[in-house]
Amino acid sequence: MTYANGDRSQYLDLTFRFRYVSGDPFPADGENTEAAWFPLDSLPPMSEEMSARVRAAVEPGDVASFVA
Repeated sequence: MTYANGDRSQYLDLTFRFRYVSGDPFPADGENTEAAWFPLDSLPPMSEEMSARVRAAVEPGDVASFVA
C-alpha cells in the first residue's frame, strides 16, 4: 500500500481461534477500549472481511487456512 505522502507499507493480518476459559477482555494499552466477548448469534456489525474470518474460525476441523 502506498499512502498519498509516498510512505509505503505492507500489512499482515492473522486470525486465531481460541477457546474461552475465563475472565473478561481488557485493553493492555488503551487501544482496544471496546473489547468484549459476544455470542456467535449476537455479534456486532462488522465488515464482510471480518465476518468471513469468524465463519472460518467456527468451521469444524483443526487445519490452518492460508488465504492471499
